[in-house]
This record gives sequence, structure tokens and C-alpha cells, in this order.
Amino acid sequence: TFPTLAGLALQLLAAMAFVKGWGLSGYSEMNNQNMFLGVAFIALPGWACGALLNKYRESKFGALTTLLALWGWAWWVASGLTAIDQFLQKDVFMHTGLAFIAATSVLLPFVARYFKWPKLAGLATLLLPAMMLAALWDALLTLFDQSHPMTYYGYLAWPAAFAAYAWSISRDAVPNKSWLRAPLLWLVAIIGVLELQHQLGRFVSESNVWREIGWAIVPMLLIGAMMRWQRSNKNPNQISNQIMDTKRTWLWVACAPLMVFSVAWFMLMSLNSSGNAAPLPYLPLLNPLDIALAAVLLLQLMWQRSVSKHFGELQGVNPVLAGVMSFTLINGMLLRTLHHWAGTPFQWTSIFSNSTVQMSFTILWAVTAFVLMLLAHKRGQRQIWIVGAALMTVVVVKLFLLDMSQSGSVERIVSFIGAGLMLLVMGYFAPLPPAKTHAKEELAA
Repeated sequence: TFPTLAGLALQLLAAMAFVKGWGLSGYSEMNNQNMFLGVAFIALPGWACGALLNKYRESKFGALTTLLALWGWAWWVASGLTAIDQFLQKDVFMHTGLAFIAATSVLLPFVARYFKWPKLAGLATLLLPAMMLAALWDALLTLFDQSHPMTYYGYLAWPAAFAAYAWSISRDAVPNKSWLRAPLLWLVAIIGVLELQHQLGRFVSESNVWREIGWAIVPMLLIGAMMRWQRSNKNPNQISNQIMDTKRTWLWVACAPLMVFSVAWFMLMSLNSSGNAAPLPYLPLLNPLDIALAAVLLLQLMWQRSVSKHFGELQGVNPVLAGVMSFTLINGMLLRTLHHWAGTPFQWTSIFSNSTVQMSFTILWAVTAFVLMLLAHKRGQRQIWIVGAALMTVVVVKLFLLDMSQSGSVERIVSFIGAGLMLLVMGYFAPLPPAKTHAKEELAA
């Protein structure tokens, strides 16, 4: 034990002496041109000692071998970053360093297999924080320097890093824990959104809606790809627990934050974007914004259905959320259409002051209430019928509190006539459906 600890202490002292000597040597091309080799010579003996202890004294020095693996990795990465700093331009430092760490992560499992040192392969997990740091750097550059993630060799570094981490996951070099695997999808989304934002702003500058849509495209594509991949992953040789863990990692843990972001984007754009997609004219349902919003709504329904087959967390949330999103979508489409076609202001407060907007919303809400109550009557779902009735109650209250203020206007007359006709039609075609217990008794009789 004493010779082992003495040797390790000697390594520690050598590293401290090297760092002190590096600082005292001054910075010049002659003194520093081979500094990366000195850093590497600290890393390699550390790994060598760890491999020897793992082979001969693993049971006694298990924790120490882990520390030596981390020690060697830190010095090895420092060696690569030192060489990059010395021989390459500063602009490419971050992306080149990321590529170096990615290459190291790919090589580690092979070295670990050769030395029969599994802990060394697990160091591939450290690529994840390196990617997070690089993503933060690219985000800051995109916001403040008009740059984008694919500049400065990012078009090589990022695909290499994503591929290296995905390869490490496939070989189980990364432990099977959701918090170590799911962030890969989040990083792909962040880099994809930043790059798409830049490209859309570069090629379509007539309006901002194209860039605003770019925020949702990448998360939607990733969620759709995950659902498609999981549906095709039906290997009968896998045990059910493995399938459940995989689905929980990718469909639930990884996709849930992206889905929450997409829903938040949906609500924000529905309430705040006028849909001006110049140079294209505005056409209801066929404009880029409405298509993107409808795609998010459809994706939310599909994702919840896919997840609920295995996990029941969203069974009660989805109908309410889908209803709110659908109602927000049709109201936003109406307000945007009036803004572009009738010249009304794109402001939700117009419902209190503009007679055209008041009339349009009165008719839309009345028709929506009728459709809900009719469907509920045909399917015998009293809850949906009550929602439609509540919406119709809001329409009646709106008629007397808001529409009455537009005295003598044609819009006021149309609002009252339209709402009255809807009430008559509802009473005839969509009465309150019977309760399920009563319906069962009638069928039994």
C-alpha cells in the first residue's frame, strides 16, 4: 500500500511542479510551443497507474482508480486544448475543442476494452457537459455577435459531437440513466433552432413570422422522429423492462420539455403574432403561421396518445389542453383574418371597442358552442355538452355587456340575430344528452 500511495503522491507533486514551472516560464513561442506534450505526459502516467491498479489491486483501490481515470481525462483534455490554443486561431477554439473531446470519447471505449478498465469507457459521459458549454457559447454568439453555431468549423464539430455521444449511448458507455441521455435531444434542439433562426432571417427578411416559426420546427421534427423511431423499435428479443426504460427516456423525459416548449410557443404566437408572412399574402388556414400552429396541435395529440400507452400521467390533462389550444387557434385565426382582410387592428382588446370584431367573435363562439353540444348529444357525453352550454352562456353575457354598446349598428343586429338562431337550433338538434345510468336503464328496458 505504501509504495502505491508514494507513487501516486509523486505524480501529484510532478503535476504541481509542472504547473508552477509553466507559470514561471513566461509566455513565448519558444517556451510554449510544446507545452501540450508536457500536459499529455501528466495525463498518460495517471491513466497507466489507474489501469495497473484496476488490473492488480481493483478490489482494494476501486475508488482510487475512478479518481485516476478522471485525473487522466482532465489532463488529456487540457493537453488538447493547449495545443488548439497554440496552433489555431481563437475563433475556432470552442468548436475545435469540442471536436477533440468528441474524438476522445469515441476512443475511450476501445482503450478501456484493451486494458479491461470499464470505468475509462464511462468517461465518454463527460462529453455532455462539454457540449452544454459549447451550446451556451454559441447561443451567446448568436444573440450578441450575429453569429451562428455552424461558423468556425461548427458544421464539423457539432455533427461529430452528436454522433460521438449517440454512439457512446448505443454501446452503453453512457450509463442507462435518463438525465445522462435525454439532454442529447435537448442539445440537438437548441443548436438546430439557433441555426434555423439564423438561416431563416438570412433568406427571408420581409417579415419576422418566418423566424418565429423556426422556433417550433426543430422541436416538432425531433418529437416526431422519436415517436416514429419508438414505434418501429419492436425487437422481440428485448425484455419489457428495457423497452419501458427506453420509451420513458426518449418519449417522456426527453420529449416532454420539447413538447412543453412547443405548447408555450403555440400560445404565445396565437395571441401575439399577426401572421404577416410577406412576401406571401395572408390566406386563412393556408398561411405558414396557421399551418405551424395546427401542426403543433396535431403533434401534441399524437405525442400524448403515444405516451399514454405506457404512462398514464397525461390522461386527464390532454383533453383540457387540446380544447384550450383548439379554441385559441380558431380565435387567433379569426382575429388575424379580420386584421388582414377587414383592416381591424390586431389587438385582442378590439373585442371591447370594434363592432366588426365583436360581431365576428359572437358568431364564432356561438357556432363553436353549437358544434360542441351537437357532438356531445350524438355521443352522449354530458361534460362536453356542459362546456358548449357554458360557452353559449358567455356569448349571451357578451351580447348584453359588449354588443349592446354598439347601438344602431348593423353588426349589433347581426350578432343578436345570429346568436338567437343558434339558440333555437341548439334547443332542437342538441338537447342535453341523458346520463349514462339512465341510458343504460333505457337500453335494458
